[in-house]
Amino acid sequence: MTRFLVFVFALTVAGAIAACRPAPTDLSPDALRTSYRSALLNGDRDRALDLLDAGAEAGHLFALAKLADAHAKGYLSVPWDAERKAPGVLPIRSLPGQAALAQRRYERALERGARNGEPQALLAIALDLVGPLYVTDGEMSSRIAPADRDSAEALYRRLVETDVLRMPLAHVAQALGDERGHVRLLAEAAEAGEPNACFSLIWFGGDRPDLSSMRGRAEYIDRMIACAPEGEGFEEAATSVRTLASELDRGNEAAGAALDSLRQLGVFERHPRLTAIAAAP
Repeated sequence: MTRFLVFVFALTVAGAIAACRPAPTDLSPDALRTSYRSALLNGDRDRALDLLDAGAEAGHLFALAKLADAHAKGYLSVPWDAERKAPGVLPIRSLPGQAALAQRRYERALERGARNGEPQALLAIALDLVGPLYVTDGEMSSRIAPADRDSAEALYRRLVETDVLRMPLAHVAQALGDERGHVRLLAEAAEAGEPNACFSLIWFGGDRPDLSSMRGRAEYIDRMIACAPEGEGFEEAATSVRTLASELDRGNEAAGAALDSLRQLGVFERHPRLTAIAAAP
């Protein structure tokens, strides 16, 4: 089949698919994003695709971007989640030409949004300009092209005054070397309940607990549990205590001293559920 016929075939199939698509969603962009994430973490590929299709029909840039990415790769990317630790992929079927159509549809929406000054479109452009972060000599840095830096900084200054998601904007701040802005945006993201923001604030917020001291470890336990009392935060704290209890059972007196220090620092009084774990062999 020639490329032209393949493209025509894709257009025909795309039209048939469009006829079966759900009606434009009544969900707001934020609600759509939350529902989509939940579907991915639950492994519900069909639900995730339905949400993206409905969001795309409603013109949500987030949905259009995710559809373009999914059809280009042939799968939906499952995000890392501090609660469930569920990164991975959900394979999808992408017909010939469908990836190109989805990409062009997204690009048109992005161009239109940028012309209209829509914050979500400007954020997408800023993220593309700064690119990923890399670890260099123990520090996070961006390989942003010098020619793109001025544009990225102008977009960043503009976006700070909008209500776009703070976690991705924090990435832009870090890439541009604005450490104060990075920490402030992480704090705002955590306060807003954005996924994983609370944990990111602990590790990258500038006042990371000193795990070499028992006072620092007690602070770490408190902050992790505060992030997720019933999930990963508590489990991380429980693992720390469980490891010490296991070492004490093997005769490690230093582990016993560490548990006593945590007790004196009020950790078990603040978090009674850890008491039984500390006493377990």
